[in-house]
Amino acid sequence: MAAQNTTTSINPEINPLDVAAITKLAQQRASLVEQLSRVIIGQKEVIDNLLNQNIKGIAISVGHTPTPPVILTNVSCAPTRAEAEERAGQYLGAKWDSIDAHYNFSDGHLASVKGYESYGKMTKTYAKMKDPVARQKMTDFYVSIQIVGTPDDCIQQMAELQRLTGTDHVVCDFSYGRMPPDQAELNMRHFAQAVMPVMQRDAAFAAPAAVSKPAGFPVVIAS
Repeated sequence: MAAQNTTTSINPEINPLDVAAITKLAQQRASLVEQLSRVIIGQKEVIDNLLNQNIKGIAISVGHTPTPPVILTNVSCAPTRAEAEERAGQYLGAKWDSIDAHYNFSDGHLASVKGYESYGKMTKTYAKMKDPVARQKMTDFYVSIQIVGTPDDCIQQMAELQRLTGTDHVVCDFSYGRMPPDQAELNMRHFAQAVMPVMQRDAAFAAPAAVSKPAGFPVVIAS
């Protein structure tokens, strides 16, 4: 399945050179990311509120017409739930290290970079990674908010993701945490064969009639 390019249109009434408005939006979005990072397992109503109210409110406050968000999620799809969860736990757990290797959250340098101050607060989060118990707890939570399980599990989780966010476009990552290429391919092929056809053809995943888009639910495979 070929990947699809996605662009986000900007309200023509907004001056793209309005630095104050753009800065305000960036600061509010950074604050939202920090709030989301603190959401505990099971508080889906909090996620619902943050995504469906705050993001739309932020967009409206700076003159943008809210559009359905494009969601990026990690996927672990396998014939059995145990296999999918084992893969997710191992490689999403390892992803903490690859993220820190890229952003260097743990050294705290982003706290002094203008516009990235909220990222500097991640230093405390990554310091906790030295504690195996805390790291496992964070990994368990991280796995719980991704798409993980059998094809039926994945379809149900995608439906819930759409319900919570209103998304009509999902980007899926099947290779993470230095996952071996053969494992990543198995993961991707299983999803493509058993889940993607349902998302593209089932009426439950159809875009709202008011939105002028091709039929089906766009799914982009990212590796």
